Amino acid sequence: MKLLLLLLLTSTTLLAQPTSQQVIKRLTFPGVAKVEVVKIEKIWDKSKYVYVAHATVTKAVPPAEVAGLKGVTLLIATSAYYDIGAAQPYQVLGSESNGEYRGIHLPFPSNEDLQKWGTQFGKESPEQFFLQGNSILGIEQINVIKPNCTWLHPLKLQYEANSIYVERLTTETVQKLLGRCEIELHRKSLTDPWFLGKAQMMTNESRYIGNPIHVSDAPQWHNAPSLTERKAAAESKKKIADAGVTGPPVFATAKELALHLIQKLHTLDKEKMTVYLGLLVTNKLKNPGGGALDGNGTQMVERAIEKAYTGWGKFKDQYCIVPAKIVEEGTRIAFYNKEASRYSYIYTVKENGSYFIDDIDMQKESSKEENDRFAAMACATTTATSNTNSATTTLAANAAVNYAVGEKVLVEERKKWYPATVLQTRPGEWFIHYDGYASSYDLWVGPARIKKL
Repeated sequence: MKLLLLLLLTSTTLLAQPTSQQVIKRLTFPGVAKVEVVKIEKIWDKSKYVYVAHATVTKAVPPAEVAGLKGVTLLIATSAYYDIGAAQPYQVLGSESNGEYRGIHLPFPSNEDLQKWGTQFGKESPEQFFLQGNSILGIEQINVIKPNCTWLHPLKLQYEANSIYVERLTTETVQKLLGRCEIELHRKSLTDPWFLGKAQMMTNESRYIGNPIHVSDAPQWHNAPSLTERKAAAESKKKIADAGVTGPPVFATAKELALHLIQKLHTLDKEKMTVYLGLLVTNKLKNPGGGALDGNGTQMVERAIEKAYTGWGKFKDQYCIVPAKIVEEGTRIAFYNKEASRYSYIYTVKENGSYFIDDIDMQKESSKEENDRFAAMACATTTATSNTNSATTTLAANAAVNYAVGEKVLVEERKKWYPATVLQTRPGEWFIHYDGYASSYDLWVGPARIKKL
């Protein structure tokens, strides 16, 4: 009796496992030329035993799908999952997108052509070869010896190559490395030229070649942006294009830049203004690759946008397009709200014949009550006054005070007052030295920023 029961259980288990013919029948559908079962195994999957049938499905490919080539097939790795005792699988995995083409009998390009194209694309788009490139500057040469070519599709060719690329060691030195890479070329038709589809550098296999090189002996790499900076610049350029904003005009004066900024704060939404403000900042706040901001530039822009567009207080509710008052003090331009009770300011720098923002501080009343009060105010229609042509009573009174050379005074810097010493004087301005700071911070200040100690 026990023997009979054992035989019965064994027979049931064997019958529960799908046969190769059952798997082939299930995976055969119109267009399939062949199904080959590799193996059927019993595995533990999600709290139960199941059978998994591993098979390869060979599908005939219409010539229209492979640039007109005949006799091409697609090999698809497939797995079918069966519950114990089930005749049909409950899940089938495997897709054409992961399949491999067979029967592409096209000649491979020569090693010389693969090397020429690889070098060209490597120099044009080195960032596509590396997942990370914080210190990598670029690719110098792609060398092809045994390319190990594979047709992924008549319009996609994959091959292997060696790459010589350059990494920054210090601000004054660079180093060459040799690494293996995998390049995928694409083309739009059998007669069109190849272009770079994808690339991957095996940096874990790279090794240094030669000795470190001083940038004086490699001027092409001096101040070159890293690949990470190139990517950031490309992303910034795309954001600018997507936002539909154009580059800033050339500004003849710092005041002209300030008035332009105010106008944009009134007309652009938050997202577009974030992008546009990045165009107005000085080069020191951008990555060497240009366009994209570095950490300090990003923080400055985000801080300014946050203050101008969020909270109860809205910049365009409290400030007019033509400010109630604008005060020029050297490189700093201050512009006042509707009632001239609070001001925002920018520091400017002249670069390449135009002015750019070096720092910006947006100030506003943050309560709902104050914002509502400002929103109800009308803006003046007259042009904003400047301390160079129409100073206020307060400024005029301060300007009348005489600060002598050597006198100890207080000087305002970013809303704080610092002790300083007067070094030179001229009508309405004083050249000061901040006590305890380097002479590089010495500057001329106007009457709004200086007072008796």
